[in-house]
Amino acid sequence: MLQRKGFTLLELIIVIVVIGILISFVWPKYTIVVEKSRVTEAKNMLSAIRHSQIRYYAAYYTYATNINSLDILRPILQRYFTYLTVGATSSRVGRATRTTTERVIPVTYIVYIDENGNFSINDSSLDYLL
Repeated sequence: MLQRKGFTLLELIIVIVVIGILISFVWPKYTIVVEKSRVTEAKNMLSAIRHSQIRYYAAYYTYATNINSLDILRPILQRYFTYLTVGATSSRVGRATRTTTERVIPVTYIVYIDENGNFSINDSSLDYLL
């Protein structure tokens, strides 16, 4: 009698269904972790903007209103965020804006840094990203 080696079609379908169920549980957490890492990158850049703003203030007694006036090297490729300075009208000295299209509805949020180095976000439902 011939012995056949391999999997039946039913066994393969069951394995694919189980893998799909596991991915459906893991995917939301994965997207949150990825977005947090992108915000961490923005926070690092905003910290550099803040330090540059402090140096600019020491030289000119006002904060820069244009990011090109600062003595920092901006990333050549701004893939996730757009960085801007915020003038002397508030205690905020820099901001990073992101429009994410990875969800069904595009979401735009802004991460701010103030002159004391504190971060804030414009949407309180996204505080978990900070």
